[in-house]
Amino acid sequence: MLAPRPRRTARCQRRASLNPGATPDFGAYARQTTEELKSASLAKCHELERPYRYLTSSRERKETLVQRILERSPVDEGLICVLSCVEPCTTFNLFRSRETKRREFRRQPGKCQHLYHYFLHPRFGLMHVRLQTWFPFTVQVCMNGREWLAREMTKSCIRFVKEDNCFPYVDDPLRAQRLLAKQVHVDWPHVLDRLALSRSTPRSLRFSGEMIRTTTGVRTSSVGNRRPLR
Repeated sequence: MLAPRPRRTARCQRRASLNPGATPDFGAYARQTTEELKSASLAKCHELERPYRYLTSSRERKETLVQRILERSPVDEGLICVLSCVEPCTTFNLFRSRETKRREFRRQPGKCQHLYHYFLHPRFGLMHVRLQTWFPFTVQVCMNGREWLAREMTKSCIRFVKEDNCFPYVDDPLRAQRLLAKQVHVDWPHVLDRLALSRSTPRSLRFSGEMIRTTTGVRTSSVGNRRPLR
């Protein structure tokens, strides 16, 4: 999970910690920033005329919908679609402290709109970037390790059979295992920062051109479980 923090947000938080009275209209500022973020994040989708879908329920299987979109409007590489859904999140809000009589930011649970950018990556295959559209604008980069492995085996001329997310047959399990083991040695902070910045975060809202990393993780189905393939 990556958390981009806009420069203006950081300044707003610093002013609030020094003089909370200086940010009386944080809600209006937050809403404006959210609208700017959504507009910039969806610009590429509109430019490429790729589908945008709002989901009324977070329980709807997004991957199934993405596969249907791919069948109707195929792409070899790049953005497939953007899905939008209101889901739980962790956010911040301004409260007045009874002890200090000052306003301060506090972390709290909430709900907000999330944007799912699904795309075909030339190296990792089908994956998505999930962007929270409310402070602190956390970003999750999710990929499937076996989708990635299938591409690597194809490049290495290893014959295999793939059914859903499994490999019932692999012609050369030892070579495939070595390819799989390489996944844990990738420079993940660098890879994830580039994916998050390039796919969903507008340049105007980045904090000093960098990402402040709260938790760096990759959701995969094969990394972390590297038993021999059978």
